[in-house]
Amino acid sequence: MKKYFFLFLIISLIAVGCSTEKSPVGINADSSNDIRGGEATIAGRGSITYDIEFTGVDSSSSEFTTFTYHVISNPDGGPAISHWVIEFAECGGADIIYSSNDPAVEWTHPDPTTGIYGVKFDTGYDDQEERDVTLTLNGHWYVGEVQIAVKSGNGFVLGSVLGPICDGNGGGNNGGGDPDPVYNISGVVFYDVNENGVQDAGEPGIEGVDVTLNDGTVVYTDIDGYYLFTDLFAGDYVVIVGEYNDRAHTTPSVVDVTIVDSDMVVDFGFEPYHVSGVVFYDVNGNGTQDVDEPGLEGVEVVLSDGSTVFTGADGGYYFGGLLPGDYTVTVDELDGFTATTLTSVDLTIVDSDPVVDFGFALDFNSLCGQVADGFTIGYWKTNIQKALQGKTKGTQVSAATLNDYMSEISTFALYPFSFTNLQNAFDVLSSNSSNPVDLLSKQLIGSEFNLMNGAFIGGNELVTWAFLYYGEYVIVHAGEFSDSQILEAKDWYDAYNNSHGGAFFGPGCE
Repeated sequence: MKKYFFLFLIISLIAVGCSTEKSPVGINADSSNDIRGGEATIAGRGSITYDIEFTGVDSSSSEFTTFTYHVISNPDGGPAISHWVIEFAECGGADIIYSSNDPAVEWTHPDPTTGIYGVKFDTGYDDQEERDVTLTLNGHWYVGEVQIAVKSGNGFVLGSVLGPICDGNGGGNNGGGDPDPVYNISGVVFYDVNENGVQDAGEPGIEGVDVTLNDGTVVYTDIDGYYLFTDLFAGDYVVIVGEYNDRAHTTPSVVDVTIVDSDMVVDFGFEPYHVSGVVFYDVNGNGTQDVDEPGLEGVEVVLSDGSTVFTGADGGYYFGGLLPGDYTVTVDELDGFTATTLTSVDLTIVDSDPVVDFGFALDFNSLCGQVADGFTIGYWKTNIQKALQGKTKGTQVSAATLNDYMSEISTFALYPFSFTNLQNAFDVLSSNSSNPVDLLSKQLIGSEFNLMNGAFIGGNELVTWAFLYYGEYVIVHAGEFSDSQILEAKDWYDAYNNSHGGAFFGPGCE
């Protein structure tokens, strides 16, 4: 697209005599000159006056050029405009006119009233009427000063204004000169795998993405991601890439381009795809990550392209920089757990980012016969009581250590024991309630002191953490469990607390 915007030239010409001279722009015609075909002062109607303002030209298409004018008829009185003519003295013909908003526009050779060869706008004006006039010509035309004639009443005046020139200095396909050179804007829309904003080796193009030029032209990328705008004149443009499959842009999506004397290349990058998910502790074993089911940190996940990652603190993993295609994502097995989801998932990346979660429940059967160095709830109750009384004789665990353990227990897992001091723990350990949740809480608080004391089941800290987390989950979600299930959990912690460095067996163990 090439657009010229000029400061407008206002024709304010007054004729009172006849003249064959072209009046300078913006200067009143000499009132003593004769007028070809009549008197300048129209009897009883005053002098001929008008304003014609050139407001711009649009040559965005190599096939057409559109000129626009703002016309004011007899702003200072006198007769209204009956028609006006733009002169084409050295070129042109009826075939140069493509369209106009003046329904009576025509080629005149010459105009019988004014003697001017050119394009005639023959729709009359009312007194002091203002009108925006368009003239679209076939081909590409340059802009320069041209002569016009304005007819009012039985007289006319000559003047000049900016318009299509055909004097041999250029003028496009129909203007008598060599056409302007034309250029291309092209580029590639591609998957920016490393997201550096540049198409590197191995980063393929994307098919079917819309790219728009600011003249409204829209093209779509081919199988290689290539697009092309042709036949553009020197000038300023804006190239805009559309959205694609919710991919983020790695380059600007709107680019200003100035064509001077060569073709321009503008590439657009989009982020690649990724596979992500969570490896989680499926406490209730239903294959879905529910509320209060945490991620598992440090679990190995492998992609079929050879990539390997380990889950973060929230159990999340992420494989980035992926192109469309087929993949398999696999999670490592976990000792002491059983998978509640598939551990290897085939997937196809087409137009979105797959999410694959992996769940693991604690395998209680694997706990049977495991060794742990647990102590009974009586052991912890006695030591806590002595700490509360300030006694040190006969203690196995110091008050300072117990307070440290209590601090860690207060923020462990789901916080059913958000205690502020040892007295709270002692109260739970001393409870005589027969309520299943209270009985579970009594054994569980003892088990958590054992965990803080390093009593890992079979030496496996993760399994021990999951074992105790299960108890807190049951307490928090007690409404989802039967009394028998709650009491079964209590029996497991009772067995763990009585391990004393040996093997322990919970409910269901043979």
